[in-house]
Amino acid sequence: MDIVSSLELLVRHYDDPFGDTSALPTFLISKIARHHVKMVLSGDGGDEVQSGYPMHLSEKVNRLLGRIPLPVRSGLGRALTGTMSVAVVQARVPRIAGRIDGLLARSQMDLPGRIEMHQVGLPQVSRMMLLASDNQVRPVRSFIEETLTPVSQRDHMTQMNHWLFRSYLGDAMLCKVDRASMAHGLEVRAPFLDHRLVEFLASVSMSIKLRGFTTKSLLRKAFGQRIVPEALRARKSGFNLPFGLFFLGNVMEVLEQQAKSLLQSELFQPRVLKATIVDLGRSGEAGARSLWQLAILANVLRQGSGKDMR
Repeated sequence: MDIVSSLELLVRHYDDPFGDTSALPTFLISKIARHHVKMVLSGDGGDEVQSGYPMHLSEKVNRLLGRIPLPVRSGLGRALTGTMSVAVVQARVPRIAGRIDGLLARSQMDLPGRIEMHQVGLPQVSRMMLLASDNQVRPVRSFIEETLTPVSQRDHMTQMNHWLFRSYLGDAMLCKVDRASMAHGLEVRAPFLDHRLVEFLASVSMSIKLRGFTTKSLLRKAFGQRIVPEALRARKSGFNLPFGLFFLGNVMEVLEQQAKSLLQSELFQPRVLKATIVDLGRSGEAGARSLWQLAILANVLRQGSGKDMR
């Protein structure tokens, strides 16, 4: 299956500008699974009920950083990277420094700002520059703030989990799996979302669910002896497309071409969009992910209008 066919297939089944890059792997593995079984179990909801996402760890770090005076915090990144050995600097500093800078930047934001930074591809300023001036698009931050309103007086971890349950889990994770699996007649059940388990874990203290900087502490303790040590120690890994391989063939070129078809729409400022596409093509895996999302949107508009925008 080539990349263009994949984009068209996903848009046809999702009937929505669904930009999650793990949709295609989920669609393909559902197809394979259906050849063998009619029902499978998934781990969806596990990170939400047990506070297992990297953003939970990040929020805990933010709370610690918040105790450091802002002037000291601002120079902390340079001080940390400046103490590393030459070998580490040459091999890993760009990535490590980027993570440190990201943490320090988020520590100076409020919670809606941190959620937006975690879960939205392009910054608000870039999105507004891209959009045509006559487009009235609701800012993402406004939606986040509205979602958090019922729990605005609770602690930040509670607010974050509320956001994940009310928005991310249903609109992204469950939607993705349901449409991908049902396209092949495969039933997917999510044991972690049994209402009794959800209600019980909601009553468990965050200090138990997130012990130190170890996520899913309860799950590790309950099933640790039944799981191979390598799996317990493994880093959390998503189910995304192999964007690193996109640069070996013509995939990036195809994505850029697909994204450029948006130049014919009235949604964007053509000049800004063209420059953005060029920049994304030079931005490694992060750029490839955003190009994929633009290509999905282009296919949604094309299939909706019946016009060939390629």
